[in-house]
Amino acid sequence: MRKTLVASISLVALLAVFASGNAGQATSKAWQGGATKAVLAANAGHRPIGRLPSGGVQTAIEEAAGLYSHGTVSAPAFPPSQRTVGCSNTYSATGFPDNVRANQICDYRRQAEVTIANNPAQVKNFAIGQNDSRLGYNRQGVDYTFDNGAHFGDYQPPTTQTNTSVCINVSCQWTFDAVSDPAIAWGKDGQMYYALLGFDFLNDGFTGLWVAKSNSGEKGSYLHSPGDPGDTSTVNPVGLVHDNFADPTQSDDKEFLAVDTTDGPFTGNVYMVWTIFDFSCEGGTYCASPIFFSRSDDGGLTWNGGGIGTPGPPKEISGNNPDICILVDLFDPGRDAADCDYDQGAWPVVGSDGSSNVVFNNCSTSEEAAEGLPAVCQQLFVRSVDGGTTWTDPVKVADDYATEPLNGISGNIGNGCPLFRQCLPPNGYRMNNFPSMGVDMGNGSDATSGKLAVFWSDFRNGHFTVDENGNVVCNPCNEDVFSSVSYDDGVSWEAAHQVTTKASAQYFPWGDVDENGNLYVGYYTRQYGSCETDGCLDFRLSSSSNDGLTWSTQRITTSSMPNLTDVTNPIQQGFIGDYNGLSAAGTNVYMTWADTRGLNGVIEEDAYFAKVPQL
Repeated sequence: MRKTLVASISLVALLAVFASGNAGQATSKAWQGGATKAVLAANAGHRPIGRLPSGGVQTAIEEAAGLYSHGTVSAPAFPPSQRTVGCSNTYSATGFPDNVRANQICDYRRQAEVTIANNPAQVKNFAIGQNDSRLGYNRQGVDYTFDNGAHFGDYQPPTTQTNTSVCINVSCQWTFDAVSDPAIAWGKDGQMYYALLGFDFLNDGFTGLWVAKSNSGEKGSYLHSPGDPGDTSTVNPVGLVHDNFADPTQSDDKEFLAVDTTDGPFTGNVYMVWTIFDFSCEGGTYCASPIFFSRSDDGGLTWNGGGIGTPGPPKEISGNNPDICILVDLFDPGRDAADCDYDQGAWPVVGSDGSSNVVFNNCSTSEEAAEGLPAVCQQLFVRSVDGGTTWTDPVKVADDYATEPLNGISGNIGNGCPLFRQCLPPNGYRMNNFPSMGVDMGNGSDATSGKLAVFWSDFRNGHFTVDENGNVVCNPCNEDVFSSVSYDDGVSWEAAHQVTTKASAQYFPWGDVDENGNLYVGYYTRQYGSCETDGCLDFRLSSSSNDGLTWSTQRITTSSMPNLTDVTNPIQQGFIGDYNGLSAAGTNVYMTWADTRGLNGVIEEDAYFAKVPQL
C-alpha cells in the first residue's frame, strides 16, 4: 500500500509567505521540493512517513523559512587584543591535547558538522570542512593548516553557483540557496577535493552535487575549478556530479568522497557516494532513499556511475537482498520488496588493493521502521573491485538499535529537538546512527592489510520513561558506541564489540584504522561530572590494538562543553551537526568536533581540533 504524507494548510501558508526567487532564476512556485515539504510539514506537526533529509539540510530549510532568527546571540564586545584578522583560540590543560579552534571567524554564528582529512603527500597539511553560517544561513567553511594544526587559515568555498545538467531560461548555471554536508578527500600527490551539496527551498526543488579542487601546490588554501590544472579562478566550479534539474522529485543528500591513492589500475580515481531521496510517490511523498555512486577519472571534472572517460548518470549501489531487506514496496508498490533502499549516511573507503568499499545505514527491516518509528535497523556494506563498475549485493555488518526517543511520538524532549527527530534529553541535538569505516592499508605484505572496521552508536542498552507532564526522561540515556571488523574484504563480519562501557549518552562516533591495524573512534560523551543530567558534552577517543576486543580511552576536551538550550542559545539549539571527524594519518590521530565553549563565555558552536600520537 502507498503511504501519503498530507500537506497542511499551515505549510501552504508558510510557503506562500516565505517563497522568493533568486535573481536571474525561475520564480515559479509550481514545484516545491519534496524535501522542503517533508521538513516543513514535520515542523507543522504532521508526522512524516519515511526518512527525513539530513540535519544540515533540515536546519537550512527551517532557517530559510523564517523558523529561526538569522541574528547573532547577545554577547560581550571583543576586547581590543582580540580584534585581529583571525580569531584563534586554544584550550590547554595538563594531561590533555591542545583543543584548537580551527575556524578563525570572530562571530557567534554556527560552525558545526565537521570532517577532517590529511594530505598523503604531506600529512601535516590537512583540512577541516564544516557547515558554516557566518554569512546568512547554511554555507560551508574550510579550515586549513600547513603545520600540523599550529596555525589555521579559513574561508568559505567561493561560490554557491555551478553548471547544471539542464539549461533553464537559456542559463546553464544555477545559484543555490544554501550548501551543506562538507566532504573532503586528498589525492596521492596532494590534490584536495571538496564536495558541496547545493539545494533550493521555497521556489523550486532543485539540488546539486559538485566538486571543487585545490591543486597540490595550494595545499587546500583555496578552491577552484577541477578542469584546467592552471586555472586559479574562484568562481563557477564545474565539477558537476549530479543534479535533479531533469526530475525534481529526486533530492540529493549526504555526500562523501574517497580517492584511490594506491598504485593500482584505478589510482587517482575520485569516488562519491550519497543518498537520493525519491519523492515521486502519491502527492509528492517519500518512495525510497537508495545510495548512489559516481566516479571521476579526470581529476573531478567529469563524473560517471559506470564506464570510463565520459560523463554519465550515477549508479544505484545499495542493491537487493531478500535475506536482510523487506517492506520497501510499502511506500511504492512498483519496487521490489527486497531492495535495500531505505537508506542514509553512506561512507566510502578505498582498500590497499584499490577496491571501493561503502557502508551505509538501512532501515528496510520492520513495519515500525517503515512507519518512521524507532526500530532495529542495520549497517550494510557493498564492495567493488573494478573501479565502481559492478558492486556486490549488500551484506549485513550489524544491527543498529535505532530506538532512541522520538520527539512528539515518545514524548516531549525540548531544547530545540525537532518534531519527529530522535534526541537524547536534556540535549535537543537531533540524532542519527550513521556508520563510518576505516581500512588497514598495511604495507602490502602485512597479513591484516585490507582489514575493514565499521563504527556506529545505538540505543540497545538505553531506556527512557515519560513523566506526568509528557516529557521524556532518561538518566542515564546510555547510548553506546560499537565496532565490527571484517577480515575477508567485507564478505563476513565479526560480532559487534561494545566500545563504551559507562552508562551514559555517547554518540556521533567517527572512526579509522591506522597502517598497523589499530582502531580509533572519537565521539561525544556525557560521562564526566554532571553532564548526564545537565547535557554538557565532552569529546573522547577510544583506541584498540586487538581489533576491538578491548579499548583504552582518553578524554580529549580540556573541560566540558555546555548544552545549547532555550536559555543559553535558542538560535543554535537542536543541531550540532550530523557527524564528527577523525583521521589516523602518519603517526597521529587527528580529530575534529563542534564545540560550544565560545569566546567571552558565549555558548555557541565552533569547529575544534586536537591530535594525539597513535598507539
